[in-house]
Amino acid sequence: MLIIIIFECICGVLLRTSVGMMDLKYMIKMAYNIAHEMEVPQYSIDYYIRYPNNDFTIYVLIYVYKIFGIFGIEGMIVPGIILNILMITLSIIVFYFVIRKLYGNKVALTLLGIIPILTPIFTYIPVFYTDTLSMFFVVMCYYLYLIYKDKNNTKSKIMYIIMISIIAIIAIIGIKIKPTVAIIVISIYIDMLLNNKKFISSLKFIIISITVIFIGNMLMNSIMNNSGYFNVDVSKKHLPYTHWIFMGLSKQYKSMNDPIYGVWCPDDVIYTMDAKVITYNDGVSNIEPSKLKYEEMNERCCKGIKERLQKMGIKGTLEFEYKKLIQTWGDGTYFAPIKITEYAVIKNSILGDFFHYDGKNFKIYYYFSHGVQVIMLFNILISTILNIKKENNTNVLRIAIFGLIILLEVWETRSRYVLNYILIMFILGIPAIEYISTKFICIINKMFCNKNSDY
Repeated sequence: MLIIIIFECICGVLLRTSVGMMDLKYMIKMAYNIAHEMEVPQYSIDYYIRYPNNDFTIYVLIYVYKIFGIFGIEGMIVPGIILNILMITLSIIVFYFVIRKLYGNKVALTLLGIIPILTPIFTYIPVFYTDTLSMFFVVMCYYLYLIYKDKNNTKSKIMYIIMISIIAIIAIIGIKIKPTVAIIVISIYIDMLLNNKKFISSLKFIIISITVIFIGNMLMNSIMNNSGYFNVDVSKKHLPYTHWIFMGLSKQYKSMNDPIYGVWCPDDVIYTMDAKVITYNDGVSNIEPSKLKYEEMNERCCKGIKERLQKMGIKGTLEFEYKKLIQTWGDGTYFAPIKITEYAVIKNSILGDFFHYDGKNFKIYYYFSHGVQVIMLFNILISTILNIKKENNTNVLRIAIFGLIILLEVWETRSRYVLNYILIMFILGIPAIEYISTKFICIINKMFCNKNSDY
């Protein structure tokens, strides 16, 4: 584990980026300035109005900057990278405990040793965004569910409620960071209803946990609203949910013959808001605040969705969704090289030669990461076939991955949106690894036995 932490730190140093990366630049600037009692730039306020779902992450970053400021660390990037290393390390530790619980300590230690092959976990260390910060909560929800199943027969009602409440609290914190964490929670509910013979007990679990999640969400919102950090009314000013479905049907071109499907599209944001790009006093360009009401923006998105579906037709839509699926789940880099190259602080380094898309050894990393992704997906398929009629502890993970696939087919997508479930995918493929390893060993043994019998 120490070697993994050292490697994380090396990635944090050599692959670190500037403040200007993607949505994070608006969040960083807002959190940092609030923490240091400085004026928040207008472009950060405008971003927050459009995307208030990131308020909890901004709130966390405010206190991260405050805490590091006490120790004289005033930079915007270093505290975030340290936070990211902490959350990723916790994710890997919980991953180890999950494997140990399911397959034993020997398998857990072996898989812990090869965790670096999941390169996106490490290439995203400089990008302390919701994709990595939420990873811990996905695997932790699953681990706590495994513990709950073991302790389900406890006669103590207080312990029963405490265990459910802990799962729910971990869930709501994760959901506030990245809403896709809700998929693992819903999958747990489905698994309980399908596989638990004690229906009433499952129903109690679901009702209690939803209640705790609901109360927890209200309390967290209340704390943030009363903090005085977010003195902007975002009600009915943020983008409607249909906007992301509308963008999920977009088709853009990186070049004449290189289309990309359903990703974030600035033209779609401009269309939804009926606004234009403006340049602020400090030189940052962004889309101006919309003068439209929430209902008007929603109406424009619904119209756009209808037009795109009619234009593609049934066959075209199916082809579009297939290509979108391959694009999202087939990218072994999880879009990391684009982000860490464009905003790299250190242009030439040993890691940069591999992980930056303009690095001299990038092709090696590119094909390696894609190979790992294909093998991982293949392992999930084989494991599903092997366990299709069996009742086991990994069915809940299959439901979760299926749910994520469906969501990203409908929603705006990027391969990095899968990142917080990468450890879940790795866990799902373990039965296939065991099966193939056993078969391979048997074949080798037979070959040697046959050779020995010839003498």
